[in-house]
Amino acid sequence: HLLLAIERWSFQQLCQHLWQWQQQGLQLPKFRFELSSLQLQQPDLVPFLQHHLQEWHLPSQSFELLLTEHYWLQQPVEAHKQLQLLQQAGFALIWQGYGSGVCALQLLQQGCWSGVMLAAELVAPLETLETERNTCASLIRLAHYQHLNVYAQGVNNEMQGYLLNVMGCVSGNGALFGKALTMTQTRQLLSGEDPYQAVRFVS
Repeated sequence: HLLLAIERWSFQQLCQHLWQWQQQGLQLPKFRFELSSLQLQQPDLVPFLQHHLQEWHLPSQSFELLLTEHYWLQQPVEAHKQLQLLQQAGFALIWQGYGSGVCALQLLQQGCWSGVMLAAELVAPLETLETERNTCASLIRLAHYQHLNVYAQGVNNEMQGYLLNVMGCVSGNGALFGKALTMTQTRQLLSGEDPYQAVRFVS
């Protein structure tokens, strides 16, 4: 259960940093926070998140939670209840790894998602394999039919970014946009002290 402790400590630290940046007058975007399948199984997850939001005077709308399909595949009834609780608490939920694994259409139709994030292994062969481009385009259309935003992970070059943009992907992360940032670098980015390349495909 070390993973549980690390994730919860990370969330506490993020809340503290966001509060400090707010006190400094910085305009904060939404922040994405990844939750493991094990974390989703914890009955006190929503109370834990809400407690720290209240402690640091942060709205739940400041966060987009990244979730994989694993818990839902193992225990769909319990997972559905947890997803509903998170949504009711005001968190935006993004299905991470969309396009890999089982990728169940039933999960896509749950109605709790605000978006999906294409799996890196789906993005990697876009330049060279037409079949992969067709698959990716079909998955993006499926998400659009559910009125979901589509993001991508593992975008490592301009051609991948261009193809995803044409297909209807909103934004992405990966080597194309630079390396991961420390908290200090993030603060510099938010304050305009150290401008980095934008992560959106379109302005």
